[in-house]
Amino acid sequence: MVIVRDIEFASTSEANLLPFYGRCHVAYVPSNGVVLGLSKLARVTKLFASQLQSQQRLTSQILVALQQELAPKGAAIVMEAHHLAHGPEADLFMTSASSGCFQDISSSCMQASLVSHTQMNHRQLYELHCVGCTILTSYQPYLHGV
Repeated sequence: MVIVRDIEFASTSEANLLPFYGRCHVAYVPSNGVVLGLSKLARVTKLFASQLQSQQRLTSQILVALQQELAPKGAAIVMEAHHLAHGPEADLFMTSASSGCFQDISSSCMQASLVSHTQMNHRQLYELHCVGCTILTSYQPYLHGV
């Protein structure tokens, strides 16, 4: 499983033309040995975020792009964003989308799995316990210029 967390993005809402910004977390299970570079997932996120749209549509667009280009066994996207339409200190809005082997995992479990371990050392291994299965994965954050 490939997981990239804390991809920062900023976009503009199509509903009120005010900005929203936050972090995107992407996970996918490669098929046929096709693994995309970590920086490419950040580029895809920022490419779609540069368009005028809603947070929900942004989440869906990233998922569809991953499905079309990589044909993974499963993919999951979780986005958390602050919308300036709700004031300068707005609540955090969270959206998620999933496909394939992630489809059976409840959205709250998936969001917790992708968001909660952001402070781990990049060499640590951990186990995700969802729907009675254990997936062993290494955490590899998106590093800016390192």
